[in-house]
Amino acid sequence: MKKMLNVMGTILSVLGMLAPSVNAQGTISSNQARTIALERVHGEILNIGLEHEEDTRVYDVDMRTRYGTVEVIINASNGRIMEIKKEIEGAAD
Repeated sequence: MKKMLNVMGTILSVLGMLAPSVNAQGTISSNQARTIALERVHGEILNIGLEHEEDTRVYDVDMRTRYGTVEVIINASNGRIMEIKKEIEGAAD
């Protein structure tokens, strides 16, 4: 029983290390957002900005890929990707 608890404690510790850490404001860092975006989309980061979108703090990560410009929206409180969308050249926001 004690050995099983130690194993479970180790598993929970590892899982905690894999989750993005949040700062005092309750958000992940821009470097963590950069890493999350690059793990999902292969390309070059053009810009990262912390914004409010629908009452949620998000990182808006603009990336250049071989298919064009892509916008990755990342929830700043938990590091989850909310949306990935290809930007249309010449389209107004």
